[in-house]
Parts: sequence; C-alpha cells; structure tokens
Amino acid sequence: SSSSSSSSGNTLNDSNSLATKFKSLEYPLSNSKLVGLYFASSWCPMSTSVTKSLEEIFSQTTSVNEPISSNRLLTKEDNINNGQEQQQQQQQKDFALVYISSDTSVDEMKDYMKWNWIGIPFDSPDRNELKRYFKTCAQNEMEELGIDARRFEIPSLFILDTVTQDIISTNGVGDLQYYGEEVLDHWLEIQSLMRALEDKYV
Repeated sequence: SSSSSSSSGNTLNDSNSLATKFKSLEYPLSNSKLVGLYFASSWCPMSTSVTKSLEEIFSQTTSVNEPISSNRLLTKEDNINNGQEQQQQQQQKDFALVYISSDTSVDEMKDYMKWNWIGIPFDSPDRNELKRYFKTCAQNEMEELGIDARRFEIPSLFILDTVTQDIISTNGVGDLQYYGEEVLDHWLEIQSLMRALEDKYV
C-alpha cells in the first residue's frame, strides 16, 4: 500500500454534488465537517478488525476518557434538531460515519451497525449506486453491480470534506491502525491543510 494515506480524490470526484446525486448523504454532508464512507460487511473477515477499531474509537461509552462519539459524532438522533441553517451550523459535528453495507439482508446490516453509525438504507438504490460511483464493493457483488474492475475492495473507509467534497483520505482503514484515537484530529488537520492550500493557489 502507498505510504501516503491522503489524496485530494479529484479522480474519484466530479463537479456534481454528492448530496444531489445521493439523497441519503444529504443529512451527514450538511451537518458534519467530515464524512466517513465505510464499505464493509458482517460476513467479511477483513471487516471485523476494522469495525472493532471503529467501535473502540467512536462508539464506546464506557471509556475512562469521554468518548469521542458523545460530542463529535453525528447520529440519526441529531436529525430531530434540524431547524434553521444557523442552528444547523451551531450543531455541526466533527464527523459522521456512514455505513454502506454489503450484507445479505437488512437484519444482518442492522445487527452489524453500531449505535451511532448512519446506515444507507438496505433497500435504497443509493447503497449500490455508491458502490458503483466509487467502484468499491465485495468481489461477489461485482457482476451484479456491473463493475468490471474495482478501485477498492471491502473493507474501505473514505474520508470526505463535506464542503469541498474532496476525498481527503482513501486509506481511512490504514489511518485507523496508525493513528488510533487521534485519527479524527489527524483527518481534521488534513482538511485544514487542504483548505489552506486551496485558498492560496485556487
């Protein structure tokens, strides 16, 4: 794998808004600074350790330290608070974790998801369209999805800047392993650096 975990992602993105293309991403993109797109499955052995890391860092509530999730992760429950745009800005969270499932049933998906993840609904067309858009899926899905060559396998975790919709890391899985509990601050730092560069050179 590449030594650099970050990428501007221009080749993976286009000028169309992801929130326009995928209605199910509109809420996380509008209400958090970063969105993590997690492509995985309950039946995939490779996903197990990644999901465990995500759970330990973002979903545990019994940690001695205050869990990141309590104040930094966007959840479905935050949707209740949606109001004026100004209020949304004040309530904007640092991170939303969006699960794009390759599970074989809605029950499998619900059992596998953690309490503060935002899942693309199992029966939503967006679930498969996102796999096609990012060319990221399980091997056994390729034929059904019409993907001849994948760019990424599962598990994969892409980190998006919600304003520019640039991909700031295609290697979120590697970032998790390397940075551990500091990973969210690492992603926010990359976001700041990329914004500063864009302001300077664009």
